[in-house]
Order: sequence, then C-alpha cells, then structure tokens
Amino acid sequence: MTAIEQAIRRILEKNPGAAPLFKNLDIVWARPDETRGNWAEYYDRREEGAPDSPNRYYGRNTVALNKRRIGNDPEVLEEVILGDAMHRVSEIFPELYRQFTGNPSPGYERKMRERHNRTGDRRPYDQLLKYSGHDAMIRGGLLAEYPTHKRQGWGGLLRNFPFSKQQYMALEDLKRKLKN
Repeated sequence: MTAIEQAIRRILEKNPGAAPLFKNLDIVWARPDETRGNWAEYYDRREEGAPDSPNRYYGRNTVALNKRRIGNDPEVLEEVILGDAMHRVSEIFPELYRQFTGNPSPGYERKMRERHNRTGDRRPYDQLLKYSGHDAMIRGGLLAEYPTHKRQGWGGLLRNFPFSKQQYMALEDLKRKLKN
C-alpha cells in the first residue's frame, strides 16, 4: 500500500463521512511547479487551465501533492490530502456549501476582498471565490487546529474571522458530517 493510500485509509478511519470526497478523485505526487510551490494543488476536471498553463489533469479531479513541502510525516500528508479534498464540498455536499456561501456576513465579504488583493491572484474576484476562496475558508475552518494549518496561522480562525451565524453552522454541520 502506498503512502497516499495509507493516508486516505487513516483519514477515513477518523472521518468516515469524508468518503464521498475521495470518490473519483485522483491523488498524485507531482512536480513542485504543478503545485505552484504550495503543499498541494487541486485540479478540477472541468477547468481547462490558462493558455500558458493548461490543466494536465483535465477530465479528472486531481490533488497534486508537493513531496518537498509535505516531507515524510504521515500526519502532514493526511492533513494536506483532506484539506485539498475540501475543494469538492460544493459538489459532494451542495446544501452545506450553499448554506456557507449564500449567507456571508459583510465582514466576510470585506476580508475576502482584502485576501484577493493581498494574494495577487489574477482571477476576477468572483472566480477566485468560486474555485478556491470559499473552499479555503471551509478548509481553514475545519482544519484550523491541525498542526500544519495552525503553524500557518489558521489556528483560531473560527473565533477571529467574521463568519456569519449561518457560516458557523454550516462549518459545524460539515464537521459532524465528516465524522459520521
């Protein structure tokens, strides 16, 4: 059994409700440039990619992992895989995704626009939200206390980020859904 297969098995032992996130999802070790230097990069099967950077995984939902960043720590591998699988929440748990995205607070909207400007992402703001912005906040909310996320400053996200009551409820419902 490969390290990736072992990590998925451990994830599902802890979070049996996460199984649908991994259906029809390829998880591969990739070249660092495929992850843009990040821990991992999610490639949606429907996105063709930019003309100068086509999606080499087009047609398959794929999490490309950066071995250099992850190293040999199995817990980090689990955290990164589960975190990037969160990109599938909109497709797998659409009602909870809509609850999270459909009821943002004014503070959430302001912070997300600030984040968009700070990161220098070239996509239009609405595209950033659709393909990674909301997903990042869901991942951060669910994994904020995991070691790698905590080291990256995500710890305390649920206490400090201006989520609406509906967004908090959606995150709590997602946590419960993943555990069952």
